[in-house]
Amino acid sequence: MRGLTAILPTNIAIIKLKQPLPKEVIPATIDEYRRPSITGGSIALAAGWPVTGDRAGETDLKKVPLAVTDVEWPGFITVTSPHGRMEGVCQGESGGPLLSITNGKRSVVGVLSGIQQGTNDHTGEPCMMAGYDMYYTPIAAYRDWIDAVVDLCSNDPDACRGKRESSFFLSGKQTTTAPRQMASYAQ
Repeated sequence: MRGLTAILPTNIAIIKLKQPLPKEVIPATIDEYRRPSITGGSIALAAGWPVTGDRAGETDLKKVPLAVTDVEWPGFITVTSPHGRMEGVCQGESGGPLLSITNGKRSVVGVLSGIQQGTNDHTGEPCMMAGYDMYYTPIAAYRDWIDAVVDLCSNDPDACRGKRESSFFLSGKQTTTAPRQMASYAQ
């Protein structure tokens, strides 16, 4: 995984849906550039599907409230269990959202980038330490890049299509990597 973080250090990806979302699905907004909607001392909501531990493989979306301990600009949003328990997100769930909820509206404030090292128990199972830290990349730090990529792809769709390879836009420049190379980074 070390090589992949050198290429995709933020765990931010942009996808375009072929079909619009059903009317009953209300999408979350995302934070504005340099204006995170969350601060230290607040509660955020993490969501995802467990891939480790007792709940691995469950198909119901899990949600857990987490205490925001630090918003380091432009680095990471650090969160932990608000009760100091073994609860939160874990390894393998990178890219999952952290949401703020204000006046009933949800905003994606971060994308899971990692967890505190050394959370393994005596069997090697990760995320088994009470009150461990989880680190999210703040969307507000990359909103200008997100808007630029969306604008480029909306105005020039051919610029965003790969030709038998995976294309990634990194901080405003396009980098192209063949699938074989990407597979080797993920190991």
